[in-house]
Amino acid sequence: MKLIAEKLGKTDKLDRLRFVRTDASECQTSMPRQGTLPHDLVHYVVESALPLKHGFLSLVASGLDAVFVMQIAHDPASDRVQTEAVQAEAIVEALQTQLWSGGFDLDAFLE
Repeated sequence: MKLIAEKLGKTDKLDRLRFVRTDASECQTSMPRQGTLPHDLVHYVVESALPLKHGFLSLVASGLDAVFVMQIAHDPASDRVQTEAVQAEAIVEALQTQLWSGGFDLDAFLE
């Protein structure tokens, strides 16, 4: 799957991330502008480094809509959440916290 990050106008508060699957189908989501790498792109960093088959990006690649996957992955009470999606989300959030702090503290990340 190809990810295409699109920077929108200067006055826009959101940018766009398009997901183009190998079958040429696609979906998209809005990305809030942040002072660091956007959350959904941190997913790419994490999920391309780990052997996950049911993380956020894998679920989108399998045909699920990105907005739907975000809703189920962020709802711990949902019985539809794949274990790996929850694990990926936890790692992404921990890594994003480190990015926001301006440095990387391995002990804090592992905690």
